[in-house]
Amino acid sequence: QFTSSNSPEGSSVTSVADVPDSCYVNDLEFPAFQCVPELKELKEQLLKVDGFQHVLMSGSGTSIFCMGEPTDKDAFQKEFGSRDDLLVVFTEFINRGPGDGVWFEEPSSN
Repeated sequence: QFTSSNSPEGSSVTSVADVPDSCYVNDLEFPAFQCVPELKELKEQLLKVDGFQHVLMSGSGTSIFCMGEPTDKDAFQKEFGSRDDLLVVFTEFINRGPGDGVWFEEPSSN
């Protein structure tokens, strides 16, 4: 749990869904959308999917990703997963417990 400087005074943010869109900024999104309008169209289509809290462009437009899960995964897969111009990959965040704080550990060599 953390408090965001962009959240109302004293509000706590406990999940990705609670973080306001203003906290997610990609300065390259606007110029990428000008160069490749299909990226903007894709983002607008994904924003309409029920279940996604945030839809963002990664880097300079190599990917667009969504935070959340489509309410109707089958319909989502039918609409987006069958497109030849997209690769749909479902992933999830790696969560660590309090005090874990380790990003990487060398695998043990047994």
